[in-house]
Amino acid sequence: MTQPKPAECANLLPVHRQDLTKQPRDGIVKVTWLGHATVLIQDGPVNIITDPVFVDRIFTYKRLVEKPVNIEQLPCIDIILISKDHSDHFDEDAVRFLAKRDKS
Repeated sequence: MTQPKPAECANLLPVHRQDLTKQPRDGIVKVTWLGHATVLIQDGPVNIITDPVFVDRIFTYKRLVEKPVNIEQLPCIDIILISKDHSDHFDEDAVRFLAKRDKS
């Protein structure tokens, strides 16, 4: 199986930019897929991010669509969840950036 071309992926998975700093009101859970295994879960005032990967390439894996948000545009992250120890689920620089910025 060959990897699809980025232009094909952009047509299949268009990027919708949002203001992720707007917190949902209490009792509302907002889930935003940011690519592959990176998901932002906003549960009222609590922000959880899974497998934060914000680089364009990790080892042999190349991002096929543009990032919907830059890491600096994320709201304050309360919890960083790493689901497994695969390279495409762990961007060490992103984890360190968020941990330092948000004291996660």
